[in-house]
Amino acid sequence: MTGSKILIGLEDAAEAIKLNKSLVSQGYEFHVVCPYLKSTFRDVKDFKPDLIMIDIFLKGNGAEDMIAKTCNYRNIPILYFNPNFPDETLQMLNLADSTNIMSLPTPLDMNYIIEVALSNHQLQDVIGDGEKNYRMLIENAEDPIALINYDGLFLLLNSSAAKYLGGKTSDFLGKRMNDLFPAEYANHQMKVIRGVIDSGKGYRMEEKTVIQGKERWFSVNIQPISSHDGSRSTVQLIARDITQNKEREDFFFGTLNDMHTFVAVLKPTGEIVFINNTPLKLIKKELKDVKGKKFYDSKWWNYSDESRKRIKEDIKSCAQGNIINHETQIFTDEGLIWIDHSMHPFYDEQGNIKYLVPEGRDITSKKEAEKALHAERNRLKMLNENSPFGIVLIDSEGDYQYVNPKFEELFGYTLKEIPNGKAWFRKAFPNRKARFKAISTWLNDFKYAKTGASKSRTFLVTCKDGTLKSIHFIPVLLETGEYLMTVRDVTRQIKADKAIKESEERFRTVAHSALDAIIITNKDAEIIYSNESLHRIFGFSQGEVIGKSIIFLISRNCKDEFHRNTYRFKLTGSPQISGRIFESNGLRSDGSEFPIEVSITNWQVGGEIYITFIIRDITERKLVDYELEKSRQRFQQMADHIDEVFWIMDVHMNQILYISPSYSEIWGRSRESLFDNPRFWIESIHPEDRREIVENIFRSPHEIRTDTNEGHEYRIIRPDGSIRWIHSHIYPIFNDKNKVYRTAGTARDITELKIAQEKYLNLTHNIELGIYRSSFVSDRFMEVNPFLLKMLKYDENEILSINCIDLYRDPVDRLKMNEELLKKGFFKNKRLELKTKNGNILNVILSEVAVKESKGKIKYCDGIIEKVPVENLIFHKK
Repeated sequence: MTGSKILIGLEDAAEAIKLNKSLVSQGYEFHVVCPYLKSTFRDVKDFKPDLIMIDIFLKGNGAEDMIAKTCNYRNIPILYFNPNFPDETLQMLNLADSTNIMSLPTPLDMNYIIEVALSNHQLQDVIGDGEKNYRMLIENAEDPIALINYDGLFLLLNSSAAKYLGGKTSDFLGKRMNDLFPAEYANHQMKVIRGVIDSGKGYRMEEKTVIQGKERWFSVNIQPISSHDGSRSTVQLIARDITQNKEREDFFFGTLNDMHTFVAVLKPTGEIVFINNTPLKLIKKELKDVKGKKFYDSKWWNYSDESRKRIKEDIKSCAQGNIINHETQIFTDEGLIWIDHSMHPFYDEQGNIKYLVPEGRDITSKKEAEKALHAERNRLKMLNENSPFGIVLIDSEGDYQYVNPKFEELFGYTLKEIPNGKAWFRKAFPNRKARFKAISTWLNDFKYAKTGASKSRTFLVTCKDGTLKSIHFIPVLLETGEYLMTVRDVTRQIKADKAIKESEERFRTVAHSALDAIIITNKDAEIIYSNESLHRIFGFSQGEVIGKSIIFLISRNCKDEFHRNTYRFKLTGSPQISGRIFESNGLRSDGSEFPIEVSITNWQVGGEIYITFIIRDITERKLVDYELEKSRQRFQQMADHIDEVFWIMDVHMNQILYISPSYSEIWGRSRESLFDNPRFWIESIHPEDRREIVENIFRSPHEIRTDTNEGHEYRIIRPDGSIRWIHSHIYPIFNDKNKVYRTAGTARDITELKIAQEKYLNLTHNIELGIYRSSFVSDRFMEVNPFLLKMLKYDENEILSINCIDLYRDPVDRLKMNEELLKKGFFKNKRLELKTKNGNILNVILSEVAVKESKGKIKYCDGIIEKVPVENLIFHKK
């Protein structure tokens, strides 16, 4: 190192002068001194050498001290050499050891020796400075730090570590691990330390130990330290006190563990860190059974590959910072349940995602209620649209809100044509006197009407096509002030199917992201924590509730009951009643009250008792229960006030689910007997009709088809042996997969109609008048009585095969009759001449009426032919 200053002390003055002259040319600044030449000590005090080389013979004779005193060479490297052994091999010795001696170098070797000596010294300075800085960093660190060797000996520790151990740094240097810690902990630590030294790999862990009689948690980082030759015999141990973090974790997990909701903590890669007790109980597992496993591989999601795939995608998305929220199903030992599932990322202090937090609330009861309401709505809609009787809904102002297709079929009017009662009465009762009577009757009945009660009336009503029908009206006053009215055409003894009108259901949609309010109180019921959902549910901010008693969130009328339910917790914190659930009424910040469900749990941290209140807003559940009951009551009112039998059957179980009260009156059996033995229905059918009815009504689910308009007629045998005629319809009910899972039907007693028809047939067969039914379109006979065959000399097959116009002597007469039928719908007492089979002319009096379809087209014609007596003919000719 050119420019360095070197001081050389020699006993031989001549040698000193010689060496000084020979080395000046090397570029170093030399100063050679000799104890016997005082002049050589001039200016040595200000020389400040970088290296001192001293003759070994000067050591101990005072010359060395004189040089030291003159140069003050503290911390300056010194080389001792023996000028008497110049032939010895040149070797570098430890510069820090003053006993090392080497041969006096030749001028040629001097440059090399000086360079090596100065370089080693500078290296030692750097190492010394680094060691000083390292010690300073360790000493000022807040975390406990120690250097420990392979035998467990403490070589260094900072003041923070000494403070934890209860002393000063000097108290613990030189002590071993077993001297300071319990044997079990010390042995474990030494095993780890030796493993780190042997492997050269660092080790991190979290562990609990006892220091000064107190339990503490530490996050420990142990790293190997290599010496300058690469060997390892020491480790650096850094311990961070995480006791408070662990207590907060215990506090947090204690809160989560007995929550009514499902809560888990996952690593971003999906491994389970924590799951509270609620979901674990559903699969009869403990945390240790699932901890460390992938969340999507757990039993909750194993019911399908699709569910596992979806949860796996949720974890991946949440690990990217997204919030997940949807409804899904999970597997439990009791079967599948519905949950409101969400997943949130949890960030550490550096803004990195540390955990994923899935949450779920059991919404099975809500889904079942929604499904029941949906099925009820579809069932009522189907019944209304397919009802065999007319239905009209009238509001409290007299406006018509709804008419069903059967109503339009009966009267020919649409809702647009009769938007209110005023329009209806003008069309249905064109005669002012009849209209006044009908309106007066209804106003009087409505004035004294009671909710759920009915009073039927029968009126002669004019339909849109001008036909008159006797209509049976049954109005029912609803709780809403509306009237639900059924109308039945009794002109031909046709009674309508039971009518059901679904009340207008209003559902409040539950937000998928809604979570229960979580409140933590101390044993004095003072709120020390609340989550964000409390603000959403109650309207209070966290700052407004902290420190207050939880009772201020409860409505005045429920405070005493709430006190009774929570008294044992506040008094003793008894764990026997943890998890208790009860209902109460909450009080929002705006003063409004609402129903809540409260779950109480208690737990301890650090000897302190805490109580967790999990509060759920059950307003929607209460509304659903109310609406379901309201719908059931309307259904029951309709079923109880119609004469027909209405029934619902499960097609898979062949089980009667519901049958209306009219069954007992028509069949002569109790409804309970039919529920006990559904075969009573089949057994009651007359043996001659049973096979056909069973094949058409009691089909397998995939064979059921929509019933025809005509329905089915059959006979039943009552327990007293009497026979009744029944007319029935059947309708399939489809589930959300468009498969038939139920059937509904109606049955009405048509015995009186059958008796009337039989009397009519007997009359037509025995009366001395020609009676017939003919097709207006084809102009052929459809039915004829025996007397008409006798009059015209035809047998039945012959007369049914000819056209009606062929019987007229003058075909123009028939054409004129048809024109009159089209215009008026009938003609009466027309004198005509007909031809018999053998060609004789027959004078008759003919009357005929057209029977029309619902759309006004002539369906067929019924006629009567009377033979004119001979005396009448003579009189007529005169």
